[in-house]
Amino acid sequence: MEKSIFIPVQVIKFLGILVDSKNMRFLLSEEEVAAIQKERRHLVTSRVASLSQLSPIIWKLTSCKIAVLQGPLYYRGLQHLKNSKTLTQLVNNVEIPLDHHAVENLRRWADNLSLANGRSIRNSLPRLLIQSDASNLGWGAVSNGIGTRGTWTQEETSLHIVLARGCSASNLL
Repeated sequence: MEKSIFIPVQVIKFLGILVDSKNMRFLLSEEEVAAIQKERRHLVTSRVASLSQLSPIIWKLTSCKIAVLQGPLYYRGLQHLKNSKTLTQLVNNVEIPLDHHAVENLRRWADNLSLANGRSIRNSLPRLLIQSDASNLGWGAVSNGIGTRGTWTQEETSLHIVLARGCSASNLL
């Protein structure tokens, strides 16, 4: 009963994430942002880390992706670094140097966190819907009743079908 809240609220903390039902957003709390920034600063300054230092920050950044849509872009370098090490290095908790990619990811996280914090609970509808199709002979695309079509150049005929459909949509724009 101690964890139950009987008074209606519009913002509540759930599993470390703020749920804002008024603005329909998930957010990181200021305390959570500060804790992440502190760990990030330590890693960027020291430029070395052991598995026991990498794992918590990777977990923390991974758990934030519900509130920070671009979050996975900023911890991939750390995951790659951790996954590229041998079992001996990981088990013995050897400190490993952070590569340029991992350091840059951490810096970008810091630079973009305040702008990226806050993810909509509901996905918005697309503002523009484009339907496209492609074959080896040509392409076509339509949006809002306006369509266009054409044939491929000699160079474009070798495109993969998925890429060809993307080009069809791009040609419409």
